Amino acid sequence: MGKRLEQALAESDEIEAAETDQTDRPLPSHVKMSRPNRARSKVLQVRLNPEEYDAIAEIAERRGLPVSTVARAQLLAMIDDEESGDGDVAAQLEDVQRRIAIVMSKIRRMGSGVKGSTGRATSSLR
Repeated sequence: MGKRLEQALAESDEIEAAETDQTDRPLPSHVKMSRPNRARSKVLQVRLNPEEYDAIAEIAERRGLPVSTVARAQLLAMIDDEESGDGDVAAQLEDVQRRIAIVMSKIRRMGSGVKGSTGRATSSLR
């Protein structure tokens, strides 16, 4: 498997893990569902591999939203994070929580398949 593909798959796993914790949350107040070509005047085309698109589509389906709305929500959240700057403690805490969720998901995946000599799952993180 190529390095770029491995990186894309790893990034996709991280995105999915971070989103797993947020799938039932409502859209942020600054994100509005809109009808195409009514309120927005610019179109952004983004190329995704099938796995990346499927991950976003699955999140959208769980939220009952169009794929484009989920993608737009994430882009607008990124813009909001950038504009809030380093002084915004709430934004920093949200980022830390998101990163912790990703790490915890990875730990759970690693621990679910590791068996010690007793036959019970073990962890090297003690």
